[in-house]
Amino acid sequence: MSLRLSALVLTTLTLPAPVRARDDPAVSFDAVLASAGARKQLYHDNKRITFTARIYALELKDGRVTSTLGADFDAEEVLDAAGRRRATTTASRLPSRKVNVGSYSAPDFYFRVVPDQDRFTIDELNSRASSVQRYLTHATHGPGLLPSSFDGHRSVELLTFLLADGSNYAYAVTLGPPTLEAKFGREVLAVPSTLTPLRGVDPKWGDGVIRQTSYFDPAHAHVFLGSEAEHPGTEARPWPHRQTCVLEYEPRHDGRPVPRRFARHVRPEGGEPLVEYEVEFTRYEDYAPTADDFRLEARYGLTTPAGPDDKKLVGVRSGTESPAWPWRSVAAGAVVVAGAGVVGLVAYRRRRRTDR
Repeated sequence: MSLRLSALVLTTLTLPAPVRARDDPAVSFDAVLASAGARKQLYHDNKRITFTARIYALELKDGRVTSTLGADFDAEEVLDAAGRRRATTTASRLPSRKVNVGSYSAPDFYFRVVPDQDRFTIDELNSRASSVQRYLTHATHGPGLLPSSFDGHRSVELLTFLLADGSNYAYAVTLGPPTLEAKFGREVLAVPSTLTPLRGVDPKWGDGVIRQTSYFDPAHAHVFLGSEAEHPGTEARPWPHRQTCVLEYEPRHDGRPVPRRFARHVRPEGGEPLVEYEVEFTRYEDYAPTADDFRLEARYGLTTPAGPDDKKLVGVRSGTESPAWPWRSVAAGAVVVAGAGVVGLVAYRRRRRTDR
């Protein structure tokens, strides 16, 4: 049976909710956490993923909010069982828009590669040791990791970190009691949550509570299905709005569903839904990466080895004569490529008040 979803389903599907005992362990967020290993093995270990992504700018013009295409590109992600991920932009149909050309992450650090005049630069280098929140924000989101998303923005791993140690961040995160509901034509686990601004937060983020509900599929390792959220107005978006995320799946030859399409829509108060971000998956396959899949020398001609030292490192333009990039051991493992895809794809919009 196809697992394709529709944004309209979120608002139009109403089926009788199944009855399940409140003390059933399946009716808990712990069930999502307990499925993390299976989710990783099924969707993130030894995979090659290709997709087309489009990002839209939402602007208030003449009293109404409009959606304008701002970026349109193709990308590839390669992941292995050791937690390495390399993401590379393979084509861009809007060259005037500066997109990151690649990224790489490992269990201990993350960096991205961006064009810098006549060369490429390694920057946005974050290590888990210097800031867990900043590392997780970059290294655990992106199209390839959407099955492990909590709400289409934050990963389940990042969410659990914020729940356990969020006192120094702009928003306090709390979970409501999960329930089993009928949605998307199946039984889903619905997890309500709230983001409450703390004292001293930057006024640009507003002072209202964000209320949302995330949906997971208990029949398939509790993969992320979608979310609905009510956002107050902020300085950046002075209009209250409803945000809807939907991750559609389709069955594979072995019966396991794989991502087909992701879309995030924003509906301004009193307005119509506007697309903000969409991803069309063109490949989501099992793949055994080799060391060459994680080397960036050939792609970008980089000559400076990367390390988790929070410094901006520079390479040379791809195609020029340059010595080989000597990979070196960093933080208990060889340098590996496993980024959060193109970082601009799904920005983590909550800011910390202090850094760790």
